Amino acid sequence: MGALILVTMNNMVELTRAAIIKLNAILLISILSLLHAVPDETTIQRSELIDNPQRKSAFTYQVHSALKYYRLPYSDENTSFRKAESNNTVFRISLTSRRNNFEEVVILGFSCVGKVMQREMYKEQKSDYVALLPSIVTVHCTIPVGRDGSQLTASTSSVVLRNFVEGTITASEFWDEITNSVEYVSETQYLNKSPAIFVTDVEYENLIAARIALENQNNPRSANLISMASKAKYVWGLQAKVESLLMDHMKTKHMDLMVAVMGKTPNDEEMLRLGRLVFLHVQKPQNELIETHTGDSLRYVWGGGSYPKAIDQYYDEYYERTNLPRPRRRID
Repeated sequence: MGALILVTMNNMVELTRAAIIKLNAILLISILSLLHAVPDETTIQRSELIDNPQRKSAFTYQVHSALKYYRLPYSDENTSFRKAESNNTVFRISLTSRRNNFEEVVILGFSCVGKVMQREMYKEQKSDYVALLPSIVTVHCTIPVGRDGSQLTASTSSVVLRNFVEGTITASEFWDEITNSVEYVSETQYLNKSPAIFVTDVEYENLIAARIALENQNNPRSANLISMASKAKYVWGLQAKVESLLMDHMKTKHMDLMVAVMGKTPNDEEMLRLGRLVFLHVQKPQNELIETHTGDSLRYVWGGGSYPKAIDQYYDEYYERTNLPRPRRRID
């Protein structure tokens, strides 16, 4: 009887050992197959994640919730999240104002979208989450003026909107910015300032501007300009002067870089737009700028874009030629 029990126990041990070996083999095969599949699958998943209908719906729901909180009437069916030319993604909301408060309604509409974008970025910073951020935000407002009402549409880049929500630029400065891209239609007037951002790769320009700001933050040759930029919002009239100086600086010091990364000689409007972006980025603390540039770069690449190799080559040659210390690329 004892011998039978011993044989049975030995058989059970052998069966258990065989099962463990078989299970380990299955796990090993699974792990190896996953390892071989990671590059392609990860690329597909991340690309689809950025253009995912469910996530766009969740983003829209959060914006609508914020609009309800501020009691801003909006049109559900006229809210859209769409792909546009030049690799841009456009998020559009449609609001209704009273006769005399359309400026407040438009500013609050942009703020609601900006706050949702801010939450997306916060989740990205705390985990492997990939933030869903539109390149361009458009707010359409119906104003009850005239027999058929008046229509106002304003657009801005996500970079400018993020800086407004973060407090880098004031509400007055933000309003000045969006009035450069406004369309207004009424019974007696038609005004159309079609924004150039719709035919520009907004996220690509932002990468270039953020990288230039990062490389120049601790550059002694740019110290005076950076110092002026950090004080600009506190001194009336200084911002316009700094933006002009930045444009001249980029023309004289970075034109060869601009041609290399943009594939052509940029015109004055493009240089001014880039100069303004550099101005916004360069005011940020270095760790914040590194984090912002890293997140924006990864989202751009995951969305199907390519980080410009020309900008790496330019600064490699620059530091080799000048013997200046390279800035930090990672957060301490």
